Amino acid sequence: MSLSGMDRKLPHLPLGADKDLAREIAAALRREYGDLPATVKRIAHLANARERTVKNWLAGNNGPCGDKLVALMCHSDEVLEVVLKLSGRADLLRAARMEDALAKVQASLRNVEGLLDGTGAG
Repeated sequence: MSLSGMDRKLPHLPLGADKDLAREIAAALRREYGDLPATVKRIAHLANARERTVKNWLAGNNGPCGDKLVALMCHSDEVLEVVLKLSGRADLLRAARMEDALAKVQASLRNVEGLLDGTGAG
């Protein structure tokens, strides 16, 4: 079953925002997965979508529907970042990056402590 043109639009967004979303998702998918021949198949598998649908996403013709978008966000940090930025929630992105940085600093400190007391690899 194919959705009509109106079903693919986001009526609550400003005029033209649905095309911005489609273009941004396309760019994010290309950054994350590249332009390799297997890219379409890989994305189709991850999002449980048809290859023709994925080709339309990559061309920026339309964006993924809700369940497909959520699946892409689960597998692609680039898509997640685009969605958070477009939804005005870049603060969540910064918080996640801070948590990642803190975890890396803590791991580094544990390594240094291990080296100082002779239990770490050197």
